[in-house]
Amino acid sequence: MLETRSPRLREWGLFLLVAALPATALGVLGYRALQNEEAGLKREMSLIAERTARDAGDEVERGIEAVERAQRPEPMPAWLDHVVLAKARLSAPRSAASDEPSEDCKKAADARKKGADEAARRAAEERIVRDCPTLRNSRGRYLWPLLALTPASGVAPARILAWLEEHGARLAAVERAALTQEIATGGFDDTTRAALMQALDTGADELGSHLLVEHRAALTAGVTPILWRNDTSRGALWQREDGSYEGYVLHLGSLQRAVAAGWPPRPADYAAKVVVGSQPVAASGLPLASAQALLGQIHLVVGHPRPQAVAARSKLILASVSLAASLLAVALAALLFSRMRRARALGALRTDFVAAVSHELRTPIASMRVLAELLAEGRAEEDELPEIHAALVAEAKRLGTTVDRLLSFSRMEAGKATTARQRVNVGEVAREAIARFESRHPEAAPVTAEIDEEVVAAADPHGLGMALDNLLLNARKYAPEGMPYEVSVSRLRDRVRVAVRDHGPGIARRDQKRIFAPFERADDRLSAATEGSGIGLSLVRHVAKSHGGDAEVESTPGEGACFVIWLPDSERGT
Repeated sequence: MLETRSPRLREWGLFLLVAALPATALGVLGYRALQNEEAGLKREMSLIAERTARDAGDEVERGIEAVERAQRPEPMPAWLDHVVLAKARLSAPRSAASDEPSEDCKKAADARKKGADEAARRAAEERIVRDCPTLRNSRGRYLWPLLALTPASGVAPARILAWLEEHGARLAAVERAALTQEIATGGFDDTTRAALMQALDTGADELGSHLLVEHRAALTAGVTPILWRNDTSRGALWQREDGSYEGYVLHLGSLQRAVAAGWPPRPADYAAKVVVGSQPVAASGLPLASAQALLGQIHLVVGHPRPQAVAARSKLILASVSLAASLLAVALAALLFSRMRRARALGALRTDFVAAVSHELRTPIASMRVLAELLAEGRAEEDELPEIHAALVAEAKRLGTTVDRLLSFSRMEAGKATTARQRVNVGEVAREAIARFESRHPEAAPVTAEIDEEVVAAADPHGLGMALDNLLLNARKYAPEGMPYEVSVSRLRDRVRVAVRDHGPGIARRDQKRIFAPFERADDRLSAATEGSGIGLSLVRHVAKSHGGDAEVESTPGEGACFVIWLPDSERGT
């Protein structure tokens, strides 16, 4: 059954209309899912930030309470270092009188400043390093640490460390910067340098000044332990045997250092900041964050710096999955629709095949019955008998040819066909086929032959003749005005080429492969108006394949068609 382009386009249009309904539904659901995904992702990120900040605040609180309950633990618990508490070690502040340098130290300072030669200057500096740890210059800066950190001083690192622990809290910012540079370039080993830096950092103004100012009386009196909580710091200090204090202090600087070191533990891509103020989230600059108060208006803020990027990435993945699901649904529906159309078309083709075969069988049977009735009833004249007998023989051969073709197709489709190949002259087989065609169809267009008489191949003459019969019959059916028909036999390299050409309407490129399949015919009006079973070209290809060759068509619409059977050369056949 042949279909024109218009019905096919109409059917595909209806299919796309129907398939668009579930695809649109999937698209709407996907869009809603994208919106929910973004909102859900932001809620999840907010919960992560809130939980991380809350857990960090609870950890700090537990750490302070543990220190307050410990009553000067020995040794200091190492785990507290992970609770963002700055470890402090301070000496009790001296009185102004005890911090005043002696007259000898003042004279050494004057000698260093006014020394006439290098030797005198050097001697004054040695005196200051040995006896004057609290000596200051005219601008109030300590002289001792800068002199002690020079390589020529010979001062042991342990003494420098002790001086920093005792006096570091009194250093001004400019002094601290200068000492930091001297320690970094002083040639100390890594362990010593780290200890000096820690002592210098622990005695920072922010911490040391705070402790010395607010707890001066307790430090001077030797009170232990010293415990406190306020809006700027929390801490616990215990007095050591040498009179200095050690303990843990939580303040803005310690929190900032802890965050810089990776506290609190948080998922990848999340950030943490210590912010001072009444609106910590806004001050943090994090678009999606949660804050936890730690000390007064000192807050820990945890959040994600790029929530939109994460949401966009998640939306892209979900959109891709949704689009792929929609396309897959449409593709599966299209495959099912195509197979349904194919099954329907195949059923129609089989029905047409039965009708066509019935017609081909009915015509010779009807002719034989009429002729037999004439003979049986004695109505034929004596001089008509030879003609009737010849007609009976011709119709019987025609009937036999049709049956043979059907049986051959059935055997070939079942894979049971056998090929009795022998060395034959392919040109002779072609001439016999032309003669049969002209005798059966004297009204058909003339056939011209271009045959190489020396072409010999290992072939089944019956099968090859049947293939040529079908090709000539096709030419008569589909190109009745395309004359003449041309049959050619030639040798091309290691193959034999047998071709049948017509000058009819030709075959579209899209149909040139499928017309060799059983029951398939070209989708055009000429094919629709022409009777046929749809097995002729399938038989041709079966014959070619059974000889180890192939069959193809060379055609351009409007310029005719050339069907070619390729056979192996006789030297390659068996």
